[in-house]
Amino acid sequence: FLKTPATELKHLTETVQSLALANPDTGFRLEHDGHEHYDLPAAPNEDWHAATRARILGLFGKEHEDELVGVEDASSDLTVRGFVGVPSFHRKTRGEQFLFVNERYVKDRYLSHAVKKAYGDVLPDGAFPFFALFLTMDPRRVDVNVHPQKAEVKFDDQSGIYGFLRSAVRRALGRVHATPQMEGTDEEDDSDRT
Repeated sequence: FLKTPATELKHLTETVQSLALANPDTGFRLEHDGHEHYDLPAAPNEDWHAATRARILGLFGKEHEDELVGVEDASSDLTVRGFVGVPSFHRKTRGEQFLFVNERYVKDRYLSHAVKKAYGDVLPDGAFPFFALFLTMDPRRVDVNVHPQKAEVKFDDQSGIYGFLRSAVRRALGRVHATPQMEGTDEEDDSDRT
């Protein structure tokens, strides 16, 4: 069932990216046909945000250093931390969107949509924001047995998590004036853009 070598390398690269993001305190190296794709040193784990930021830059390029916005928020039973890209750090596909739930990498288009909605209308049509976000919640609130490869999960309150995530990302972007706050009148929104 193997695909072309290029496709299989892409799958391997995506796997290494997700594992490396989830474990910044572990070193990773990926080499293929004599070409080194990644040589990521282990980061000290005293400062999770600094280690994760360094890992993102190691994976996707130091040129994005000024394009990362830290996200950190909590409710009574849910926390999120990680990074999103400023609007200019966007892609044409969802390939560089990483969502972790209780340290497990998952794919969830609904929650990815929540992140995209947080940007409002500052992303070009057909663009997808970069993000590496880590949700932590009570394991009883999430069912990890809905996909054979455990790549998808089911939440007990999907719409509540959607709103929480959208709000957390919007606030983080608003702190760096990367996107307007969507509350208020249209006139207020226009003045926030300048």
